Amino acid sequence: MSITAELTTAELEQMLANRKKAERAKEEKEKAKYEEDRDKMVEKVLLTASALFRELGEFKTYCHIEMDKQAVKLSEYGKVRSNSKGGFSVTNSDDTMRITRRRDTEPVWDERSGKAVELI
Repeated sequence: MSITAELTTAELEQMLANRKKAERAKEEKEKAKYEEDRDKMVEKVLLTASALFRELGEFKTYCHIEMDKQAVKLSEYGKVRSNSKGGFSVTNSDDTMRITRRRDTEPVWDERSGKAVELI
């Protein structure tokens, strides 16, 4: 004979209520842990993205300054084509690395541009 057969209905209901309460507490604890870990991960990723955004902005500014200097040197040296729109490439002596500065004069259109024209 099992132990549950000896218990009254009220005692069985109390045991079931206690078990459900323990399961809910465990689920809530696991949920809280998950949410805490998730929030920490989101914060770390966004902080890293923010730092990279700043660094890339500084790098872009640095590149513009250096390429402006190089453009002046190239024009003094006479290596800029007469029909140049401001774009040029610089290659190292070993011909293994190249930096290209593009100055696109033709705008690039996408589907939003077409929709804008339709709305006008």
